Amino acid sequence: TKALLEADETVLNVDRLKKLMQMLPTPQEAELISNYKGEMQLAPAEQFLSQIISVPFYSARISCMYSKRFFETDIGDVIFDLQVLMEACAGIKACKSFPIVLQMILQIGNYLNYGTPKGSAAGFMLESLSQLAGCKSFDRSTTLLQYIAILIEEKDPGLGSFVQELGVCSKAAKTDVNDVESKLKGFTNSINNIRAEIESMRSDSTNNVLPEDAVLFIENMEKFLQTSSAQVSQLTETFRGVKQDLKTIAELFGEPADFKPTEFFATVTRFIDDFIRAKRQNTLDKISAEKKAKAAERQKDTKVSTMEKTKQILKADATSNSRIKKFLVKPLPRSATVQRRKPVPDF
Repeated sequence: TKALLEADETVLNVDRLKKLMQMLPTPQEAELISNYKGEMQLAPAEQFLSQIISVPFYSARISCMYSKRFFETDIGDVIFDLQVLMEACAGIKACKSFPIVLQMILQIGNYLNYGTPKGSAAGFMLESLSQLAGCKSFDRSTTLLQYIAILIEEKDPGLGSFVQELGVCSKAAKTDVNDVESKLKGFTNSINNIRAEIESMRSDSTNNVLPEDAVLFIENMEKFLQTSSAQVSQLTETFRGVKQDLKTIAELFGEPADFKPTEFFATVTRFIDDFIRAKRQNTLDKISAEKKAKAAERQKDTKVSTMEKTKQILKADATSNSRIKKFLVKPLPRSATVQRRKPVPDF
């Protein structure tokens, strides 16, 4: 009861206030508890409720505090989400390289589909970008997206800047625009609820005289209403601007009427991730090709070296054989002439 009288938010957090609101007795139940004069002691739950209802305007206090805490808990998330959406929209509209890359993809697609009904397309849906990483060459050694990455690297490396410029789209892909709008409406409802409860406290006061603690409570709530109302008005105006930006982006990319920003930003994010992987794979393929070339060169050098050694050996053998032949065909000296032996007499 002390925390409720003093509006102590360190004790009464959102969860506790929510539980209190769920436990609040109806006016009839509150009257029965407050008027109970029986001899039997009330159960712990009824004793707790008896203490709660002893606080003047207990229901209005709990309702106001819960609305205030709900606002303060979620306002930071809404500000962050709106900031992400604004940055993502600004990035999409300002990025010059992304439309050029899309135009390049369209031209390649028309070339590959030449002679078919799809060979003269004026555009394509962004969701088609996910197919590029799965479209492989005839020998299945590379993908169409890898080829596009190579083409960008060779023709104009600056076109790859969309990867950095649209990096914020990954956060925007996790931001639900409908959820932001719902929370903004919830803030407005909370503010209106607090105003209504304050008016109720004033109208229910005896002879228009409020207890000192109730007066202090109302003053604190009115200060909160002043700042929170200004915040909600500003955020609502910002949200209108974001929705207009999203509409412009949908028209720019030819998205359908049921355009869903979350899916759009998710598609862009997946394409960026696929493009990064394609570039990485190109680098690995290049390193692998260089290693194979070096290995082939070493093998060639080894083969040439072996052939040279073989020639040298054969040349050496040929020289040796020539010397042997010369020795074999050289005439014997006279002293070495073999004389006929006299026949041994036959005794």
